Amino acid sequence: MNNDSTEAIAFMNSALPGPENPANLRQNVIDELPALLGDFYDTLLKSPAAEMFAGDKDIDRLKTAQAKHWTGLFADDLDAETLGNSKHIGEIHQQAGLPSGWYLAAYGWVLIKLIPLITSQYRFRRAEQDAVLCTLVGRLFSDMVTSINAYEKSSVKQAVQEIKNTNTNNLEGIAGSIIDVNNMILKLAFLQKNSRDVAGNSQTISSASTELVSSVEEIARNSQTVSSESDQANESVSNGRAALEQMTTTIGKISDTVDQTSENVNSLAEASDQIGQILTVIEDIADQTNLLALNATIEAARAG
Repeated sequence: MNNDSTEAIAFMNSALPGPENPANLRQNVIDELPALLGDFYDTLLKSPAAEMFAGDKDIDRLKTAQAKHWTGLFADDLDAETLGNSKHIGEIHQQAGLPSGWYLAAYGWVLIKLIPLITSQYRFRRAEQDAVLCTLVGRLFSDMVTSINAYEKSSVKQAVQEIKNTNTNNLEGIAGSIIDVNNMILKLAFLQKNSRDVAGNSQTISSASTELVSSVEEIARNSQTVSSESDQANESVSNGRAALEQMTTTIGKISDTVDQTSENVNSLAEASDQIGQILTVIEDIADQTNLLALNATIEAARAG
C-alpha cells in the first residue's frame, strides 16, 4: 500500500457504519461494467477531453484495462497490487496531460451511475444497501486518493525537472556568455599587443626609412664622387697615354741617337735628362691617381 495514502484512506474508512460488503457490490456491479464503461467512453468522446485519445483501438484497450482494475477494487481485500495500479494510473493521466478536474469528474460520473443501480437492487433492504454503497464509495475513493496522490507527485516531479532544465539552460547560457566575453577580452588583449607591435614596427620602419634616406644620400654623394673621380681618372688616362706616347717617341729618338751619335756624349746626356724628366712625369701621374685610375691607365695602355 502506498504509505502516503494509507493514513488518508484509514481516516476515510473510519466513517464506515459497519463492515464492508464487497461480495454484494461485485454481484450488482461486475456484470454491468461493460455497459457502464461503454457509456462512459461514449460520453467522454463527445466532450473536449476526446482529444486525449488516439482512436477506437485506444478506447478498447482502456476499457479492458479499466474493467480489470475495477474488478480488483471490488475484491474482498484491497491489496497493494491494486493500489499500485491506482498509483500508476494517476501517473499516466498526469503525463498524458489530463487536467485533474477531469480526472475527479470521471469518478463522480461513475458514482452517479452506480448509486441508482445499487439502490434499485436494495429498495427494501436498507442495511444491505448502506453497506454496499459505503463499500462502493470507500473503494472508489481509495482508488482516487492513491491516484491523485501519484498525479500530484508526478506533477511536482515534472515541475522540478522543468525548473532544473530551465536552470541548466540558463547556466549554459551564462557559461556561453562568459566564454564569449572571455574570448572578446582575449581578442582585445591580442589586438592591444598587436597595436603595440605595430607601433614598435612603425618606429623601426621609420628609423629604417631614415637610415635608407641617409644611405641613398650617401650613395648619391659617393656617386658624384665616383663620377668626379672617374672624370679625373679619364683625364689621367689621357695624360698617361700622351706621356707614354711621348716616352715611346723619346725612346725611339734615344735609340736613333745612340745608334747614330754614339760619339756625341753631350747629346746622350741630354737625352738621358729628357728620359729622367719623363719618368718623373710618370711617377707624378701614378701618385695622383688611385688604383682604379691606374688600372684604367694600364688597360688603356694595353688597348693602345
